[in-house]
Amino acid sequence: MRSNNYASKLQSDDIGGTFATNLVTTPESSAIALDTEFDFEADLYKPMPTLPLKKHSTQFLNTKLKAKQIGEERLIRLSAELSKLADEIRYLNPLIAEVLDEAWDATQDAIEMLSDDKAW
Repeated sequence: MRSNNYASKLQSDDIGGTFATNLVTTPESSAIALDTEFDFEADLYKPMPTLPLKKHSTQFLNTKLKAKQIGEERLIRLSAELSKLADEIRYLNPLIAEVLDEAWDATQDAIEMLSDDKAW
């Protein structure tokens, strides 16, 4: 009885519970599997490569600082104007005021990005 149950599991026309009988392992396929093995501990715990730090010229750093300051000044001014305009329009057209509020939020995000040195 046991052999009949085992034989019924090997039939490929059975839906579910069958074993694949057409899998053939050749020496070439097992050689490929051996070539792709690796040392798990050595490969998983490799230290990340460190990139050398770039040294910029003082002219580049001064230009970057100046651009940063100009951008922050303009964004702060734009943010104040957007806030003022949104307050003036709020009762006349709430939809436009909502869009202006979103633009104000975007300027705040831009100011934060400018003040982040890692983003530069």
